[in-house]
Amino acid sequence: MQNHNTITFRELRKITASVKAFIRTEYWGERLHSRMEIEKDLGITGDDAQELMLDFAEEYEVDLSNFRFDRHFYREHDPISYILQEMMLLNPVRDFVSFTCQFFDANLARQIREYSPRKARLQEKVPLTVGDLIVSALKKEFICRNSPELPKPFSALKPVTA
Repeated sequence: MQNHNTITFRELRKITASVKAFIRTEYWGERLHSRMEIEKDLGITGDDAQELMLDFAEEYEVDLSNFRFDRHFYREHDPISYILQEMMLLNPVRDFVSFTCQFFDANLARQIREYSPRKARLQEKVPLTVGDLIVSALKKEFICRNSPELPKPFSALKPVTA
């Protein structure tokens, strides 16, 4: 009898091939390996990354409730949001918005006062790899081996021979 935390190598090979084929629908390269980063190596970012993750969750019935898009991917910048972000660099604008918000939400007002668009753009992202998607598909929940919340060393799966 098999424990729900163990898989066979045959199952692992099957899900690995399936996830790689799924990723190829978004990325047209032939060579994929488990250490490839979705954003850095495959160039899937912004709206495309969000669509990939939503389609992935639907295809493999993965629970994304603990997935934070902004932790792993950069957003695409449309001109309006870029202008608004740059305006927030101006202290008078930021101070006015913060002052106005404090009447509704003190926490939001503090976040606006401390907001720096340049810092937000340069914030280091936690790499999401093809291997992370394979493990997530197996576990049916989002798992990222590089996540700082996970204990080191991380072992989400315990493969067994069939």
